[in-house]
Amino acid sequence: MHDTLTPTRLRTVQALLQSYSTLSADRILEHVSEDFKQEVLPTRIDKPVLDRASFGRHATSMFALFDDFCMDPQTIYEDEGLSAIVVYVHISGRLREDETRWRSECIMIVRLSGDGTKVVQLLEYVEKQRQRS
Repeated sequence: MHDTLTPTRLRTVQALLQSYSTLSADRILEHVSEDFKQEVLPTRIDKPVLDRASFGRHATSMFALFDDFCMDPQTIYEDEGLSAIVVYVHISGRLREDETRWRSECIMIVRLSGDGTKVVQLLEYVEKQRQRS
């Protein structure tokens, strides 16, 4: 599936996903543009749209809950015309509070800059139920 993707866009999205495992908002922000926006879908769950700074603060507070965290891409599709990549992701992490494993899934629509090197918009369709084990 990855063979047909634009190499620069694929590298950018892979780097973004891998940066989550660092538990560092600064590492994630290296991959997003200054005018970056993140939105969680469906909109009925009423999460605010986050700009770059707000997204960084949100990531910092989320990472404080985890000892480890992984975004594992399962399927990746590209829409070259929209400069976007759609990724189906398995998410897992170990919670600091009680060391249980946390698992979830999401679909990410990643809109990229014209040159494919920065994420300008991240739409995340999240699973409502999260599993702990």
